[in-house]
Order: sequence, then C-alpha cells, then structure tokens
Amino acid sequence: MMIFIAFALYSVNMIVGVIAQLQWYHFGKIHHFLYFLVFFAAVVATFLEFHPALILTLIALSAMPRSRPGTWIHNVCAALGLFGYILTYIFPLEGYR
Repeated sequence: MMIFIAFALYSVNMIVGVIAQLQWYHFGKIHHFLYFLVFFAAVVATFLEFHPALILTLIALSAMPRSRPGTWIHNVCAALGLFGYILTYIFPLEGYR
C-alpha cells in the first residue's frame, strides 16, 4: 500500500515541477516540501515493500537536489525516478501484492 502512496506523491510533485518549468505558476516552497514528502515516502516504501526498482527511484531522488531546475539533468532524474516506480508495476515481485 505504501508504494501506491509514494507513487501518487511522486506523480503530483512531478506535475507541479512540469507546471513550474513551463512557467505557468511558481510554486516555490510547496514544490520543495512535496519533494521532502516524496523522498520520505520512497524511503518508507523501499523498506516496507522492497523492490529493486525502487533503488533507481531513490538514486534519482538523491541526485535531484544536485541538478538545477530546468536543465536536462533535472528532467532525466525526474524521468528515472518515475521509471523506477513504473518498473515496480510492470515486474511485481512474488508475494508483493
């Protein structure tokens, strides 16, 4: 169940990031607070419902603060994090759900 919550938070934060990057709205600290929640939820999901693909998500989330918003590296980190969650749904572990 935690992985669903983590994925939902990630999706919301990614949408907020895309809106901010397109300069439709400036979210400021809301986006950073959401990032904290996303990272926390990803760590909890990894410990409670381990899947190897979540490691990719955690690596991408760890690299995110080191990249500047609007750069291709920031976008690649966001896409890799999302890809980690997608892999958990494509390749569920035995007894996972």
